[in-house]
Amino acid sequence: MLWITDAMSVLPRTSYHGHGGGAERHQRRSRCPRRSSDHVCVVLLGDLNNRISMDAAVAHQLVRAKTWSKLLEKDELLLELSKGRQFNG
Repeated sequence: MLWITDAMSVLPRTSYHGHGGGAERHQRRSRCPRRSSDHVCVVLLGDLNNRISMDAAVAHQLVRAKTWSKLLEKDELLLELSKGRQFNG
């Protein structure tokens, strides 16, 4: 569940710098966005698999018993959404 917290703390601190080069490159770099918030869109890639926050053996028992409500109580995506921690866009 830390991936949202990690992304939310990293994005504001991230800056983008152009590569070294001559005057023409310097002029192009000065027009490039410097921060994540200056970009039209930011694409985050990574492990987007949903997880159940419980021991695997317990989760398997609940699946075999079709006790879906207990599994949903520990669904990490639902927990994050209930706390208002989601990406918009």
